[in-house]
Amino acid sequence: MKLTKPNLQHKLPPTEDSHGPLDSNSTTSHQSRVDFSRHQVFSQLDQLTSSETINKRIGIAVSGGSDSLGLLCLSAEWAKLNNWHLQALTIDHGMRPEAAQEAVYVQSICETLNIPHTTMNWRCPQDQRATQENARMARHLLFCEWAKRQNIQFLMLGHTLDDRLETLLIRESSNSSEYGLAAMPSQSCSPIWPEGRDLKLLRPANNLTRQDLSAILIETDISWVCDPSNQDDKYERVRIRKKLEAMPQQVKQKSIEKLKKLTLKRQKLVTDLTYFLKNHVVWRADGSVELRLSDLFKHPLDIQNKALERILICVSGSKQNVGLSRVISLLNALNVNTKSGKITHCLGKCWLIKTEDTLQIYAMPTKRATTKNSPQTTRSVIKSSQKICYMGRFDIRLSPQMPDSLVLSWDEAKALGYAAHLLSENKRARRSMPVLIPLNTQDTDKECLPAEAYTLQSLHSVRNNHLSDEIFL
Repeated sequence: MKLTKPNLQHKLPPTEDSHGPLDSNSTTSHQSRVDFSRHQVFSQLDQLTSSETINKRIGIAVSGGSDSLGLLCLSAEWAKLNNWHLQALTIDHGMRPEAAQEAVYVQSICETLNIPHTTMNWRCPQDQRATQENARMARHLLFCEWAKRQNIQFLMLGHTLDDRLETLLIRESSNSSEYGLAAMPSQSCSPIWPEGRDLKLLRPANNLTRQDLSAILIETDISWVCDPSNQDDKYERVRIRKKLEAMPQQVKQKSIEKLKKLTLKRQKLVTDLTYFLKNHVVWRADGSVELRLSDLFKHPLDIQNKALERILICVSGSKQNVGLSRVISLLNALNVNTKSGKITHCLGKCWLIKTEDTLQIYAMPTKRATTKNSPQTTRSVIKSSQKICYMGRFDIRLSPQMPDSLVLSWDEAKALGYAAHLLSENKRARRSMPVLIPLNTQDTDKECLPAEAYTLQSLHSVRNNHLSDEIFL
């Protein structure tokens, strides 16, 4: 493990960043940077947590690098000042031999600051590649598990303005949309569904630079870890980071101004998208959706694309969005005037039924099994009084005194010969809805549990609200 704490003159060269020129040769300049950083983080946290007055518990993910450690020091001050209970989490991915030692170092810093600390380990499954993206998603899943266990709804991440600029340049090179270029809002939802439905990710340092956070550590005499992979040119982000570091300040400032404009555009798009999905889309209790195409096509293309993309992921319960190019192709097909009564499209594990000006969207049923005991990834067991999530689309709670039951789709139950009650008047909708079969029944008993034996809540509108929870400060 390599620790770094350069002297002030080396770490803070004369720069002119997003909050004005700083003369690092004077103590006053260093103190100005520290004061500015403290004000920025405190102000963002005050705004982002203002709605919570009861469960004042907040977490922070700390790797040991300068960004997360600098934010740890500032958030520890803020939490103490505002009577919040702060806890820290470190994820050891096992991808580098130094990772375990770095986690121990973070724990020692947390002990000094009197902050409870947890280390969670992740090891890449043998059937997966040990890529940074797999590690990222695994990290977020562990965030969700830990936050639920600790009753935490806010988790801070140490992303900075430098991270946002790097993402801007990376995504520009891959022709990302303007929405994608303005990444890393001050508050966003967890990318994990449904495990992360109650977790909000906060980035209170996303308008600060790495130098700002390093200044906090220099002031408090805390060293930080240098991850050798941050110098490895095989990673695109590392190459972009070095490009930014060598970039003249005037050129870099243009990128900062561009990012600000893109952020404003994204904020407006999110506001307009949220309004459309709330006021022009019918979210039915059976998990389906209905809207008028004329309402959709009145809006700009960006809204059309994001609206259909959002509806598809919410109705299907999928982990990821379908590709933008496929959404655009589907919108073009839907925009063609036809005289026929019904036209059916399939995309993102959904049926899309167009009837004149009406578009109805349903989740497609899962592949049918041949027997009750056939292995199915869509099947799960629910116990009395238990609540489970089915396919990311429905919450099911089994009533007390009801027997342990197998959960499977209505379509599959019918294929196996079970008498499944009508969960919806719409045949397409009910085919992918869950039904319950008591585990202790004989194969000759083909009765599903009655609808009164459990409660069923569709999650498509819940997930839509979850994905709309985005704030830029």
